[in-house]
Amino acid sequence: MGCLIEKIYNRIILRDCRLVLVHNSNNEKIGEAAIGGSDFGVDAVPFVTEGNGDFRQYSAVNLRIDAVNDHSIAAAPSIVYDNAESGFTLALPATWAGKYSVEEQMDGGSQTGSIHFIDTANKRFGRVIFTITIWNKEDWEANAQTAAGIGYIVKIGERGDKVFTLSKPGDVEYDPEDMKLGAEYASMRKYVGTIQTSFKIKE
Repeated sequence: MGCLIEKIYNRIILRDCRLVLVHNSNNEKIGEAAIGGSDFGVDAVPFVTEGNGDFRQYSAVNLRIDAVNDHSIAAAPSIVYDNAESGFTLALPATWAGKYSVEEQMDGGSQTGSIHFIDTANKRFGRVIFTITIWNKEDWEANAQTAAGIGYIVKIGERGDKVFTLSKPGDVEYDPEDMKLGAEYASMRKYVGTIQTSFKIKE
C-alpha cells in the first residue's frame, strides 16, 4: 500500500493514503496525517491531505501507513538483522530467508566502514542490494553533498560521532540477459525503502 508525495515549498502533500506517519532521515517522527472517510473499499479513492511544517532541511521524507479504516496493519513477517558490533538492527523481509548474505568491510580501529547486503543468486555480478555505511561525523559532513550527487544515499541515523547511511548501487547488479535472476533481484530491491524505515540504533 503506497502513497504519492509532493514537496511544494514548505508543505508536504500526500495523495492516495490512509494514515501516514512522516519521518525524518533519522527515522524520527516529524508529522502525522490522519485521513478519514467511510467509503474506502477495494478500489482506490483519490483525495489530498496537507501537512504544514518547515521541511526545508529535508531532501526526502519517509512515509509509513499504520492503519486503514481504523484497523491497525499487522507488521509483515520479518528477519531481524542485529549487528551487535555496530549497534543497530534492521527488519528484513521474511521472503529474503536463504536468499541474502552480508559482507562487511569495516575498519576495526575507527568502527567505520560498509556493510553490504547481497543477493546470493547473483554471485557472478555485483549482487549488492543495499549498503549500510558508518561514517565519522566529520567525514560525513565533509562528503555528504558529493555522495548524494553520485547516487542514492540517505542518512538514516546518528549516534555520538558516528553517522549511519543507506545507499543503493547505481550500476546493474545482475546479469541483464538472465530475466529470472533480474526479476529476483528486483523483487528483493523493492523492499529497500521499507528496510530503511526499520533501522534502529541499539541503546
